[in-house]
Amino acid sequence: MEKIFSKRIIWFLIPVFCLVLAVIAFFAIYRSSTSSGLNTDLYIKGGNTVTVSVGTDAVVNYDANVDKIKVILENNGIKDAFFELSTRTYDDQAKIIVSYVNVKGADMTAVNSKIVDEIKDAYKDIATVEDYVSIQTVSGKFNDSVILNALLAFGIAFLLIYAYMFVRYGWANALSGLISSLVVGVIVVSLIVITHTPISSSVLGLIAFALVLTAVVSIVLFDKITYNAKKSGFKGGKSEAENIICLSVKQIFKVSLYLYVFIMLAAIALLITGLAFNIKLSVGAALTLILTDIAVCYAQFIFTPCLSSILMSTVDKKNKISK
Repeated sequence: MEKIFSKRIIWFLIPVFCLVLAVIAFFAIYRSSTSSGLNTDLYIKGGNTVTVSVGTDAVVNYDANVDKIKVILENNGIKDAFFELSTRTYDDQAKIIVSYVNVKGADMTAVNSKIVDEIKDAYKDIATVEDYVSIQTVSGKFNDSVILNALLAFGIAFLLIYAYMFVRYGWANALSGLISSLVVGVIVVSLIVITHTPISSSVLGLIAFALVLTAVVSIVLFDKITYNAKKSGFKGGKSEAENIICLSVKQIFKVSLYLYVFIMLAAIALLITGLAFNIKLSVGAALTLILTDIAVCYAQFIFTPCLSSILMSTVDKKNKISK
């Protein structure tokens, strides 16, 4: 731990490095494609989901059916679409689910109507149910309002957590925890952009989870630091502050490590499931959870202790000056 303190400048540069790479990746993707630079799904941008219920043929001739529907979509200006095979107990209940985002400047009501009519015409001879083609539309404006309300609620809760930190552990620890949470947010978002991980409502929820988890583990660390400082009769000094923080980190290391291993195993299981069944949202959520786990672990064991040692010394200097 002492070696970590001696190289704190390097550790502080990690989030800056991630942010720079994210900016480069964002503009590289933006310039090389028609996307916004972010891999957002239709529940963020607004879009449409078409369900084609063709039973056994959806399973037996899946690739041929995907190619057939792709031609229809491309003829109507839809260049990018995500295909998923949905089955239940029997293959005769199988469905092909097609998702695509709205085309900017297009009359999507007319486009969707034409797509549905053409798909119905293409599958009228093998349809297994009466309403074998259906479409669900998600409004981008609706999701914007939901996201804004969620951000407002999360922001209030976030401020309450750090108000508690301020009252319980003082401004130095509260500031340290706040900066650590913001750094984790920067790292997770940056890595999402760099890896081009699909951004969905579940991914946004996991980013919020990363910030809250950082606050919680910071409280655990600060509680130990406060206890050890009182027990040792801490009177100030950089060396003594670092010793107290080292001891506190060692005391919580094993329990915290179990938490991070558990989260990583859950994320890997979710990733395997998503890849096995071609579930795009599960893959995106799993990748975000893995990135979150790494970032919070870095914050608790490296960034927050390093920052706390600096702020504890700052508080001590101010106290000496006032005396």
